[in-house]
Amino acid sequence: IASRLGGTYRLLHVPDDLGEEAINTISSEPKIKALIEMVRSARIVLHGIGTADEMARRRGLPQEHVEILKARQAVGEAFGYYFDAEGNIVFTTSSVGMRFEDLERAGLVVAVGGGRSKAQAALAVLSTRNQDVYITDEGAARQMLKRLNGKRRSQ
Repeated sequence: IASRLGGTYRLLHVPDDLGEEAINTISSEPKIKALIEMVRSARIVLHGIGTADEMARRRGLPQEHVEILKARQAVGEAFGYYFDAEGNIVFTTSSVGMRFEDLERAGLVVAVGGGRSKAQAALAVLSTRNQDVYITDEGAARQMLKRLNGKRRSQ
């Protein structure tokens, strides 16, 4: 994408299942620290939204953390932050790179998520109002509208 737009990119791949001590060590390396600072100062951010259970599986969270997510009724995830249906942060994982609070400094934040199964996750993350644009597909959009209309009727 960067080359098509006439830009450049730098890749920082850090596994999600590293311990906090390892993340702190990696993050303190001068080249990595500079890259993290650059990422966190992005003016335009494009990010995905995932379901809590899918992202817990992808991140390799231990079973005890998965149980915490279930107990706290986590439905959505972005940047290692897990949200309940009301948009409250109910759990966080240690992560290198962009953090949810970094979005406040960005000029434009675009969230992406598709598929009917991501409707509740998207509504939870989007309820934080930290995104300017949300890109999705018809299936997710219809499911989101159903959930929103059902919520209004119950209020």
